[in-house]
Amino acid sequence: MKLNPYLLVECNDGLYYVVKSYFLKNKSGILHFNSDSSRPLRLGLDIIEVPTRGLSLVVRSTPGDAENFYRLVFGELRKFAEICGRDYFNFEPFSGYINRSLCINGREEISEIKPRLFYQND
Repeated sequence: MKLNPYLLVECNDGLYYVVKSYFLKNKSGILHFNSDSSRPLRLGLDIIEVPTRGLSLVVRSTPGDAENFYRLVFGELRKFAEICGRDYFNFEPFSGYINRSLCINGREEISEIKPRLFYQND
């Protein structure tokens, strides 16, 4: 199974780590990342960000199902990075949140996410 493109988490300004796994702390949807802290990637040196020019992606999910929501979001971001031929992906938060909810009806929530793409600087 092909694992890349890889999800990155930004821990300090300009320092990123490859996410090994993530989990929800509780039903509130608070996300925690387990990363490879032994090998930080430095923006501008190890990785280069590719401008996405404000592009947004839309994710459809079931309201209240945080685990499924994150699986769908990271799946869409990974697909986008793969289509663009990039090595890593992340997201630009909306006021601290991964998404901006556009519409909720009884069975479906439609959310906007803003992708960030990176490539390995060889």
